[in-house]
Amino acid sequence: MTSEATAHGHETEHHAPPAQVDADIVARELIATTTNASRRFKTIAWMLGILGIVGIVALVLKFLDEGNDSTRWGYVAALVSFLLSITGGAPMVAMAPVMAKANWVRPVTRIASIFSFAGVVTIGLLIPLVAMLPPLVTEGARRRTIWMEAPDYSPHIWSTLGLVLLFITGIMLFYSAAIPDFAAMRNHSTGWRQRLGKRLARGWVGTDSQWRTLRMRIG
Repeated sequence: MTSEATAHGHETEHHAPPAQVDADIVARELIATTTNASRRFKTIAWMLGILGIVGIVALVLKFLDEGNDSTRWGYVAALVSFLLSITGGAPMVAMAPVMAKANWVRPVTRIASIFSFAGVVTIGLLIPLVAMLPPLVTEGARRRTIWMEAPDYSPHIWSTLGLVLLFITGIMLFYSAAIPDFAAMRNHSTGWRQRLGKRLARGWVGTDSQWRTLRMRIG
């Protein structure tokens, strides 16, 4: 009797499997969450955009007013160091699971690639800092620096070039992983979103050859 009750209770705890849902319906519902943004979200986005523009204007004015006084740029230098330590390694984090052929490569790569967009801010702050650096060699004498026996145009050109290439690598990783998403936006959107998705999807239709090529790029 007890075994029958236990078996009956065990059977009642089982749930029926979910109904088979068409992929187009899932894609349409997911895209709807990005197009029908709430008023609160739009307000916050506009406020952050305005603050970003104000920050750019303030940085330009600060460079024009205090571009010759490096002692006034300590806070900006600390901010660049913080951004580099937090987000600078994002592309390398995105590439690590790809090289390891990990099963969880896609979510980790997508999150790490999104962090790469912070490189825009880092590069914008780095340019005035690099512009204020004195040359390594002045009147035939090399100043005290960690760049010992450094090549020409160091660290001005090479530091900026390295950071720009790091940013481009992260953006291209993000774009490669998002190509199927752009194709879904092309197929299930209208107006400018559809046109943008068509341009960014680059003819993606999800063939076996395209998926194999994408997996070779991002794992």
